[in-house]
Amino acid sequence: MQVTILGCGSSYGVPQIGCECSVCNSTHPKNNRTRASILLEIDGFKILIDAGPDIRLQALRENITQIDALFITHAHFDHIGGIGDLRAFMYGRGNEAIPMFSDNETNQIVKNTFGYAFNNKSILYPAILESNVFVGEFSLLDPKITVIPFKQKHGKYFSYGFRIGDFAYSTDVNQLDENAYKILDGVKAWIIDCIRYYPSPTHFCLDDTIREIYKVNPTEAIITHMCHDIDYELLSSILPSNIKLAYDGMKIF
Repeated sequence: MQVTILGCGSSYGVPQIGCECSVCNSTHPKNNRTRASILLEIDGFKILIDAGPDIRLQALRENITQIDALFITHAHFDHIGGIGDLRAFMYGRGNEAIPMFSDNETNQIVKNTFGYAFNNKSILYPAILESNVFVGEFSLLDPKITVIPFKQKHGKYFSYGFRIGDFAYSTDVNQLDENAYKILDGVKAWIIDCIRYYPSPTHFCLDDTIREIYKVNPTEAIITHMCHDIDYELLSSILPSNIKLAYDGMKIF
């Protein structure tokens, strides 16, 4: 499995519009963060997790021309705002819709927001997505790839994390329950949310993230969904060797 960090920024992205802070003014390329999204590649099968408003730029930057499945963690704009841009991937699929996997509530919100993406109007405007609702573990490629979703508290709302093999992804979360810990048990690589240094009502802050990493105890943890408070070099210099900061374009094997 190869994981590519397409974006590791918070909902505003970094630099943030109108901000003059040191991180937003930084020339360090790893302080430039597009909205959070990742691409999984498993034996040539490519899974996109979230399609935020930066997906077009991310795909061009990483030379992505194929998407075989889309997972949606939750229906906030910074995770679904680029769904319309997925039309470009249909040419290589013979205009076949991309299977989208989400929980039922997220599925309904996405369909209400991007109704046209699910309507097969004509040869010129075929459906972009095919909705699939998960209620627990599901499989892809009959059943070569086993996916285990787990619910995460995200302020007053919720999101979903995903475990595939020894890898797990947890963005937009401020609390995990015992079922999530059970699913995360034994994971080797975990990408985990951390929006800033001080507490947030909707995301893990740094203290929370470090606590969760030591509780789950993965071989390697990668911190994502960071706002402009976090300077890449500064925080990287004080983290233990098994905890790394994500950056756009980062690849994990």
